[in-house]
Amino acid sequence: METKTFKEVSEIWKRDKRQYVKPSSYSTYVLLLNKHILPVFGESTLVTESDVQSFVLKKLDEGLSTKSVKVLVLVLKMITRFGAKAGYWPVPDWSIHYPTEQVATNLDVLNRQDQKRILTHIKDHFTCRNLGIYICLSAGLRIGEVCASVRSAPFSGKTSTWKMKSSASARRSAGSTSPMGRASAHIWSWASRRRSMPSGKFRCPGR
Repeated sequence: METKTFKEVSEIWKRDKRQYVKPSSYSTYVLLLNKHILPVFGESTLVTESDVQSFVLKKLDEGLSTKSVKVLVLVLKMITRFGAKAGYWPVPDWSIHYPTEQVATNLDVLNRQDQKRILTHIKDHFTCRNLGIYICLSAGLRIGEVCASVRSAPFSGKTSTWKMKSSASARRSAGSTSPMGRASAHIWSWASRRRSMPSGKFRCPGR
């Protein structure tokens, strides 16, 4: 049986996996590998159950959620099973345990008054970054969607809608239309005039 390190097998696995998954999924796998998994298992020639259990507890202690750690273990399993199928090591047989889930703490959210203060501050201190925050708060968009769409998506002043040609998340399909709301439509038009550009063609320079 040829011996290879986990890192060596992961490189072979990545080349194979890239053929079958979306680019976004592949990028996620690579990020998880480089940031969390390879620093721990990269030079290992055999990943044991005790190694993985220690890894799980360590990551939880570092502040990762149980859900995030389970994703890391899933990637670990995919690579180790791939290696076992190729004959680099025995088939993994792990039984990993996770601590009992803690009751989720209440999230801090903005009340109406605080939100109005932020929006007023943004209008009085206009920057491209603040415009993005304003759109997120007013239109219910995620920051990734704004960043992915703001440079090319046309805004309609007549219908107060923003046609999103690209999307940063699979949850919102590309080409969807998002209502801007009266306040967002007003400041978008105001920002366009401030840049001496017609409404719907506002461009933020990279900042």
